[in-house]
Amino acid sequence: MAGEIESAHARTERRTPMTVQIEAGSLRRAAVELLPAVLVAALVSAALQLLVEALPIPPGSQVPNAYSGFAIAATAGLLLLLAVRSHWPRWATPLAWGGAGAIGTLWLSFALAGSRFYLGGVSWDQTPRVQYLARLAESPALTDLNYADLPPFYPAGWFWVGGRLADLFGVPGYEFYKPYAIATVAVAAALVFVLWSVVVPRRIALLLAVATGMVAIRGAAYEPYSWLTLAVIPPLAAIAWALFRDAGTLSRRTVLGAVLLIGGFLGVSAAVYTLAFGFFGFLLAVFAVAALVAGRRSGRSAGAVLRTLVPRVLGIGVAALPLTLLLWTPYLLAVLRDPVSGSTALRYLPEIGALLPTPMLDFSVAGLVCLTGTGWLLLAWRRSALARALSGVVLACYAWYAISTAALLVPLTLLPFRVEPLLEVALWCAGALAATEVLRWLLTRFGHVFDAVPAPRASRVLQRNLVMGVVAVLAVVAVGQEARGDKRSLVPGYLDAAAKDYDLDGTNALADRETDQDGYWSGELTRTIESMTGKAPTDITLLTTFTDLLALRPYHGFQTTISGWANPLADYLGRNEQIDTWAASTDAASFKKALDESRFRDPEAFVFRRSDEGYTMRVSFDIFPREPNIGYREVTFDAALFDDPAFRKQDVGPFTVITREG
Repeated sequence: MAGEIESAHARTERRTPMTVQIEAGSLRRAAVELLPAVLVAALVSAALQLLVEALPIPPGSQVPNAYSGFAIAATAGLLLLLAVRSHWPRWATPLAWGGAGAIGTLWLSFALAGSRFYLGGVSWDQTPRVQYLARLAESPALTDLNYADLPPFYPAGWFWVGGRLADLFGVPGYEFYKPYAIATVAVAAALVFVLWSVVVPRRIALLLAVATGMVAIRGAAYEPYSWLTLAVIPPLAAIAWALFRDAGTLSRRTVLGAVLLIGGFLGVSAAVYTLAFGFFGFLLAVFAVAALVAGRRSGRSAGAVLRTLVPRVLGIGVAALPLTLLLWTPYLLAVLRDPVSGSTALRYLPEIGALLPTPMLDFSVAGLVCLTGTGWLLLAWRRSALARALSGVVLACYAWYAISTAALLVPLTLLPFRVEPLLEVALWCAGALAATEVLRWLLTRFGHVFDAVPAPRASRVLQRNLVMGVVAVLAVVAVGQEARGDKRSLVPGYLDAAAKDYDLDGTNALADRETDQDGYWSGELTRTIESMTGKAPTDITLLTTFTDLLALRPYHGFQTTISGWANPLADYLGRNEQIDTWAASTDAASFKKALDESRFRDPEAFVFRRSDEGYTMRVSFDIFPREPNIGYREVTFDAALFDDPAFRKQDVGPFTVITREG
């Protein structure tokens, strides 16, 4: 077996970016390498994060930028030294596993230095994500991220693994989210390297992995679990295109290996990120139809093409079923028993989802790379199967935008802006492949310039390749530096939130302790809630719109942050109506009666903001297609509703914590 894998490796190294060939040995090698690559990438990422945390970095300074720029330049230089070697030694493979994601780890670690939070802090959509991981850090049982006694609607795969690791290391869920998310970005790069190695030489696979990682630090890493599933699609698309386009010449082992690999990752996407699952399935369907058309044009009968194609497509679906059913069965069974209220998750149309993305027209280094990639896809379409596979990804992304626009008639969207990072990845990979072709052309015509250099032949090859390597390093450094301050992207805002959001210690990464900030009171609020209820956090259902509390401690929420994150089984609108009913009570007796008659689990604690009118909280509601798509209204509870011995009250800063006894 080892000999077959090494032989496949040697054959792969002789390929050019023009061909897409898959072999049983290459697929087996990838299957063997996936787990070690994940472990090495995660360990290297963890070590680098610990190193960065140990450095003396004054808050609010430019020191992280200074460290980051040089560290990324050095790392990119070392990686590209591997990529420009005349041959690929065995010891380079584990270095590539750990090194492919090192750039992303360094960038994120330095950018978030001093903060316990990841990009976005506990603001925006990051609140329920941190809440989800904190929930699964308390128990391995699959449960909703917010509501008690409900199976999960949002796939729990990535959060479940993170929660179990947080529990293993004894780290609070909200603190573990940051290192886990950063390690995920590193793991994604390692997986990309392993998968690209199936169809292109290792050196080129490393370049493509680095290129993919650069897209991550431009904002795609904000949603780490989606990035994990989207980043691997381009190499899988290349493998799928070779599988579907084959006229029956591939061996059974090769077909089986490709089907299991593609189907396995399709199942992973179903367990991690529903939108990636839908898009990947859509892409595979597009490739299958394109392969059918191409087969007919090549002279094969429709029956012959279908006899080859259909079993492979069905095999991918069967291979994806185990993980898909494992994560989705609890929710599907619950839907059969209980009515659902529908979801507003797809009722969102920001500006970036309404406009077609044109990253190749950005006036930046990243824009230049994408423009180069676009040109290469157009010029190499006829002669390169790899160009056709990547072009298929690009066209599928634009088709997703078109379908999403048509879906506005329903009205809903397919959240097309979520696949924009994939579009950029495909163009960055195309740009890297274009660079390798340019280098090959330059060496063919101008390589004699280096002949006068008195050095061994291998060193001359290295010197020639280093010309392109230096350019690549400069591009990596430039993109890393421009991402932090790019006013057109959301990254600066994400970094700002991570630095300014308060943790349970009542401070933030800037060492602020401002009592007029809600976050300053988070620690005292959680201690008060748990002292007054006498219950563990996982047994407490909280009614509040100070949503930081739901992320910082594993409380259940009576109502989630916004309707888009609500489980359809939870009846979001019905819960809002229930809050209004409670607030409309005329006295303490009627309020207690309304609590007792509620069809929902009563809150164990209320956290309200005090006002002259009483106790207030904010309720959100859907106003799609307006932007923002969420509206808010204040609900006021008369203080007299809690003038009863059954209720206990304690003021904490601008808030009041109320619990009910008996």
